[in-house]
Amino acid sequence: MKTCKWIRDAMIDRIEGELSSTDSEVFDIHLETCSACQQEFARYEKIYTRLQADDMPVPGASFWDALLLRIRQQHVPFYAKSSWIGRLLPVAVPVLAVGVVLFIFLTRPPSTIQMIVPVSELLEDEDIAAITLNAMVHDDLVEDFTIIEESLPFDIDEALNEMTSGERELFLKLMTESNGVGI
Repeated sequence: MKTCKWIRDAMIDRIEGELSSTDSEVFDIHLETCSACQQEFARYEKIYTRLQADDMPVPGASFWDALLLRIRQQHVPFYAKSSWIGRLLPVAVPVLAVGVVLFIFLTRPPSTIQMIVPVSELLEDEDIAAITLNAMVHDDLVEDFTIIEESLPFDIDEALNEMTSGERELFLKLMTESNGVGI
């Protein structure tokens, strides 16, 4: 059985004949048993009949003039001049505008862009490589390598070129341990 809510939602469709025959039959059966829906449906039918008749009189010019006069007499300003809002508004609006402008300019992101670039990519440019390595190499490190190189009985560059990367790592580790350098 359909509920009163469904019946109220379907009233306009019933008046305009847009319900299926089954729904119309259910609608009619419900109206026979529900006086509240009967009364509401009767009101809808009355309104719909008047709207369909289209014979509602249009008021004359005097009606519209009187209505306009009533509206103007009842006009209430946004704020009354004697209220605290009326005194505060002319000051608060410019102060708020200045605050918004300051907030926008003070919270802007920096104009420089910070990029993280691996050192290996920088080393491809000789000038940048020189600057980078000069910043990384300290006097203590140069002194440590000088001590290691002087303690070797052979040319270090030639020997390192002939070694594999694993052999180089082992060699440097042994040299560091034996000479106590770089620890």
